[in-house]
This record gives sequence, C-alpha cells and structure tokens, in this order.
Amino acid sequence: MTYSIGDVVLMPFPFTDKLASKKRPVVVISNADHFGDFQVVAVTSSERQNSGVMISNDSLAEGVLPKTSWARTGKLYTLNTSLVIRKIASLNQNKWNEVQNAVCGQLGCQSQH
Repeated sequence: MTYSIGDVVLMPFPFTDKLASKKRPVVVISNADHFGDFQVVAVTSSERQNSGVMISNDSLAEGVLPKTSWARTGKLYTLNTSLVIRKIASLNQNKWNEVQNAVCGQLGCQSQH
C-alpha cells in the first residue's frame, strides 16, 4: 500500500537506544523513494510536548485520533513503508500546510505555501 504526504500512519517507532520500539503514530512528510524509505515526524498526545503543531479531529480530512495530539516537527525520522502497520487518518490541507511550514521553519527551507 502507498501512503501520501499528510497521512497519519501507525508504525513501530524506535526508542533512542534502538533496543525496543513502541507502536506510535507519525505524519508522512515525503513520498517514499524507490527503496520504500520516507520521512515522517513524530506524533504525541503528551501535553508536555505541545510545542509542536496541534492535531485534533477537526484537523483531519479523514480518520479519527483518540486524543488531541501534536506533530513534533523537530523530530524527523526516515523509516520504511514496510514497517507501516496501518493508516489512521489524513490531515486536511490547512493542517498539512501548518505542519509543512513548521518543518521548513526547523530545517530552514521554504515551504510551497
């Protein structure tokens, strides 16, 4: 299955020590390359991490999140599509633009919007 930019997918998310992982949602921020690798940002429902972009069910074009969450746009990862457990939701265009702008703010790039 292919995943689109702005999709929220569930993946086994590696801990920093790489000794274990936990199933966590992430936002897809790039298309997969020919190896199936794509970039994501971490998503958390922890309110202490609310420095990211808030995602509520009003932020979604489809799907549902169990709790208001935050896209941690400073936490970028490259993972492989083979690790995706399932698609949870898709961001609406306005929320995707907000996430993209925040990621570009972290990286110093210019967003398209």
